[in-house]
Amino acid sequence: ITKYINHQKEYKVDPSDRSRRILDREATEKLKVVDQEFEKYIRSDAANKEEIVDAYNRAFRSYTRSAPDSEPAALPGISSTFKGRPLVVKSHQWEWVRMATERRASINAHGVGGGKTMAAILAGQMASVKNGAKRKLYVVPAKIIKKWAYEIQQIFPSAKVISLEELSSTNSHKMLQQVAMNEFDFALISQDRLKMIPMKSSEKFLEEDLNNIRERLLTLKSSGKKKNLRTERDLQERLVKFEEKLRGIQEMKKTNTIWWEDLNIDLLA
Repeated sequence: ITKYINHQKEYKVDPSDRSRRILDREATEKLKVVDQEFEKYIRSDAANKEEIVDAYNRAFRSYTRSAPDSEPAALPGISSTFKGRPLVVKSHQWEWVRMATERRASINAHGVGGGKTMAAILAGQMASVKNGAKRKLYVVPAKIIKKWAYEIQQIFPSAKVISLEELSSTNSHKMLQQVAMNEFDFALISQDRLKMIPMKSSEKFLEEDLNNIRERLLTLKSSGKKKNLRTERDLQERLVKFEEKLRGIQEMKKTNTIWWEDLNIDLLA
């Protein structure tokens, strides 16, 4: 019945080669008969028809994703020029900007030269207008952080942009404090630098991971099987590593560390 509903065909193992599957014509014909009989059943009684149609619509047609609008949006602070020429935003860029804003999560897979950087910048400003995302942090490759900062200022000249390109273990407290205490529109950081920002909530996750590892170790040891020795050794190494991370987080809580949660980021892109 499921195959019929999804308009699928029935297959069977090829008797001459059991590694292959071939079309089962007899079973497929029976599916067509089911189709015909089900249609007769629905049409035979108006009450049945109404009930079935209503159930189907509620189950499969109750939600339709709206098609994104490709019309230009009047974003506050947007420039009329870009790199000395009139600012041109193409329809596919506006479509993605609206899709990303409405769904609050999206992947921009346009090809090279498709305007992904500009679309991402516009989406951030659209999120500010539609979703109240004022403090936006963009994770971009380290070598093009300056390029991103330049293009943001070209599109939104009055935007305040903070670069965390120079974030390091020696200046992290000062730089993150500036982010936490000051207003900004866009902040830019590389993936490597992002990993340097500690999270208070990571303590909870580390404790859960440690409990899981300890339970697995107890299970392996109780089994007494020699083939589990390598797995047991790997788990012991992970246990030591995670315990060290947990102690680090707990020690940091005793200091005036600036945490990810202190930055009050509204949008991470």
